[in-house]
Amino acid sequence: MPSEPGAVIDTHNHYWQVGVDDLYWLDDPTHPVLGKDYLPPDLKPHMDAVGVTQSVIVQASHAWKDQLAYLEMAFVEELDRRRAGEPEARICPHCGEEIHDDEGAGA
Repeated sequence: MPSEPGAVIDTHNHYWQVGVDDLYWLDDPTHPVLGKDYLPPDLKPHMDAVGVTQSVIVQASHAWKDQLAYLEMAFVEELDRRRAGEPEARICPHCGEEIHDDEGAGA
């Protein structure tokens, strides 16, 4: 589904917390790059620097508790968008697409 005019969307971002998330792929938690936490506030300055306005979270863990944490991150980020006066967007839990109210679609 299309986004708002002028939106730049980074379509593939992973977030995780070492020691909290079930990172089955992380062989070495002391790795200098992969062995640290990556959360939305870490990415935001980089997004702003290049004009990215939205981000799609891609799972970094298969654990259900981590999936719920990703949804919580998306919810918090959406609240921040609303507070900033940006158009409302919701995540469709069934298809993974972003749905906008102004298109008359429901989630």
